[in-house]
Amino acid sequence: GKGNGNGNGGDSFEQFLDENVAFLDTMVDRITSQRPGSNGLVPRCEPVPSKALVIEDLGGDLPPGLLTEDARSKRGVVVRSESGKLDADVALKLRVANGTHTAAAQAMALCGMTGTESLAAPPPLSSLSSFGADEAEDGGKGEDDDNVDDKGGAIVMEYLDSLFSDQILPGATSDSTVNCSEDDVRATWDDWRRRLSHPTFGLSTFFIAQNCAAKGGIRLGPTVRSLLLLRREGESG
Repeated sequence: GKGNGNGNGGDSFEQFLDENVAFLDTMVDRITSQRPGSNGLVPRCEPVPSKALVIEDLGGDLPPGLLTEDARSKRGVVVRSESGKLDADVALKLRVANGTHTAAAQAMALCGMTGTESLAAPPPLSSLSSFGADEAEDGGKGEDDDNVDDKGGAIVMEYLDSLFSDQILPGATSDSTVNCSEDDVRATWDDWRRRLSHPTFGLSTFFIAQNCAAKGGIRLGPTVRSLLLLRREGESG
């Protein structure tokens, strides 16, 4: 506002913000890469994940269109109206999705597997008609996918399944700060595992492994802490 000439313009502006503007916390999660052979000019994206956009709307400020089942099922838009739910979504993303992504990328990079395309399951024959002729000849893999190692990818996925079930799952479900159920944790892994194994999900393992010390602390550190606390409780009990 223009104020009243007495230096109270700031008060008018704050009132305008209070009455007309909503500041909402969000979480976004969708992997984009590049189409093989495009030199970075054509994007390639995974299918819509179950939580592509999570919005915390404690005051009921969002338009009705974002609250529909269609927005959730087709666009991955999830609206949280209860305090703490978004925090749980963020914790699960870091522990489950980001944690296993970092764990996979580190191991794969050290083994010479330069792209996470190795984790993708081969596409069914019925889907090859949607690829170009050249792509169909090599089973749907692009020209940048020569590093794909189906056997190695299967071993990495087995490792990630074990990491989730033996460490991430018990760590998350035993930690009250995560504030989620076992079903929530498993649903996050099921969705993330589906995404990891999709052929258009791939990223460079060296790109993911950048700044590994910080990422390890942020993504895997919480699980380590939870497991140490769980062990301490078991010893004291």
